[in-house]
Amino acid sequence: MTSFLVLTTHNLPEAYFLVDFLLRQRQHVAVVNLKGRPKSHHLKIFKRLKKKYGAVYVLDLLLGKLLLPYIMPSHVQPFPGLTQDNIQSYIKSIPYFESHNPHDHATLGYIKQFSPDYILAAGAPILREKLFGLSTYGTLNRHLGWAPAYRGSDCPLWTLSLGAFHEVGFIVHYVTKQIDRGDLLMRKRVPIPAGLPLSHFLAHLQLTASTGYVDVLDTIIANGELTRTPQESGGTQWHFPPAGLSTMLKAKRNYNRLISQGDPQHAGQR
Repeated sequence: MTSFLVLTTHNLPEAYFLVDFLLRQRQHVAVVNLKGRPKSHHLKIFKRLKKKYGAVYVLDLLLGKLLLPYIMPSHVQPFPGLTQDNIQSYIKSIPYFESHNPHDHATLGYIKQFSPDYILAAGAPILREKLFGLSTYGTLNRHLGWAPAYRGSDCPLWTLSLGAFHEVGFIVHYVTKQIDRGDLLMRKRVPIPAGLPLSHFLAHLQLTASTGYVDVLDTIIANGELTRTPQESGGTQWHFPPAGLSTMLKAKRNYNRLISQGDPQHAGQR
């Protein structure tokens, strides 16, 4: 039996999609849930973003967060079978730990005590080596971007805003010091279906990527070995910050224009 520790934030359903699969495979599973940092931490982040990208970008980001429910309604759930009741039942049945800081003494101590073969990031923040190095065989992550070209935050929106429809996809990779740069275990493009609204497609992308993540875990359970492929080092590579209002609107506008052409797969080719 392999042991897995799932690391998530605010008990995201994508984490319990993994938990559900692993429990059905009779694997040893624990969850570390991050409840969120204090307001002072978020203020520091905004200050860093302002220093790096400017005040206009920060204002654009704040407007995007404020208006997101109106621009991209979240009524479409990627994991409709995972209700809050389901999640609470899993929490009560497995080893579970809550923390505000993934790198504090208590959290690292809990992970060391559990001694996971693999740590599975599922909506986790950027991790330091003192955490991801605690797994015996490695820490894995699902990234919604066609890496190494698209790394960082909100890659689906950035990709669509750039009109790179043929490069919407995901990777499953090892976590390293370099963000989204670890060896690949899976990389797939996700075609845009005709007539599908943007909110539905983003949910479809999440579910498709999480299903790929589960396929990797299935390989671990069945074979115990993974084939890892280093990421390419050449070509154009982006490392995106969180998407603001202008990026959201441009992504939505480009997506709707593509869908209106009737055949997204041929219309989006370059």
